Amino acid sequence: MNIKNTFLFGLILLLNACSDAQLTMKPKPSEIALNYAELKFVGDDSYIEFLTEEEKFYAIKFKDISDEALEENLVITSIQNVANQFQKDNLEVSLIDELISDNSASITLQITTIDVETIVQEMFADVWKRVLSGEFEISNEFYQNLFTEKLENNPKLKNEIITLELIENSETWQVKDGWKEAYNTYLEEIEIRDQIAREEIAKIEADSKISSLIKEARELERKKDYAQASTKVVSALNIDPTNEDAVEYSAKLEEIIAKEKAIQDYIPNVEIIDFNARYFDSYSYGKVPGVQFGVKNNGNKSLKRVEIIVYFYDDNGNAIYEENYVPISEYSYDGLSELKPNYIERMEKDKFYRVKGLGAEWSGKANAVISEIEFSE
Repeated sequence: MNIKNTFLFGLILLLNACSDAQLTMKPKPSEIALNYAELKFVGDDSYIEFLTEEEKFYAIKFKDISDEALEENLVITSIQNVANQFQKDNLEVSLIDELISDNSASITLQITTIDVETIVQEMFADVWKRVLSGEFEISNEFYQNLFTEKLENNPKLKNEIITLELIENSETWQVKDGWKEAYNTYLEEIEIRDQIAREEIAKIEADSKISSLIKEARELERKKDYAQASTKVVSALNIDPTNEDAVEYSAKLEEIIAKEKAIQDYIPNVEIIDFNARYFDSYSYGKVPGVQFGVKNNGNKSLKRVEIIVYFYDDNGNAIYEENYVPISEYSYDGLSELKPNYIERMEKDKFYRVKGLGAEWSGKANAVISEIEFSE
């Protein structure tokens, strides 16, 4: 081989070597980091290809659950799509520092992006104003147009410093960006939200049950079945001792029961006197069934109301009719408005209460009892 051929052969080998070197030359870790950040911040999923195998696994899982959440919220999806488009036009990624040691690297970047969070906050503040003024329609297009309008008028930017860790393998550099930690944190947040949701649902169910029990207790109270009413209240408080409605009504019921006990304890002091049940001669109706009676307060408290029930019986001693009378009432226009201690209220001899509901079944027998009293203030 002559000198010329030798030279040409050597030159070909050198060129081939250089070409092979170029084909196998690894990109710098800073180049990988810049490409990764640019894709990630504009919402391009191909950034995943720059991650380590473990990071890819968690990044994909994180993306799957994020996409699932976005599918349930079309408003956020619309806003995110608009934001990503604007990010492409405004994103700036620059290298600040690069530290390489053996097969690892630490790359610090400055990221200039649109401040989406601030714009969204302003957008919803504007939406709320429109709601209050009545100029509001709910639609994804409305949100998207409003968000786009705010981006175009004032694309707020923010600067962020991030540091990416890279690992070298035989072919390239791969990014470690904390996707495993992000995924686990997201799962924890979901679990916390689910737990809060479960607690809220349980509280709603408890409040509903308590409301039902209190309603039943009020009805029992109205019927003066205080024992059963108290049982309902205790059941409500067992569900939630801090429920305001249950606590408030429990205190009120205790007051009512205490007041009722005082009334029942005092009733024996109110005496029915001169009781007379028979047929009376009436100028307008002829001979009619009626009653006469008086009341005496043998106790030490003034009464503003006294109610009496008179029961009427047949020949077999069975009650066939009853009538209520209120001889003492603060609203009385022809009787006493208050029965003071030791006072008596007696009907005039020619006056009586006519009993319209009685017929031939009545034996002439009757009994009167004090059913209700109210103390004067």
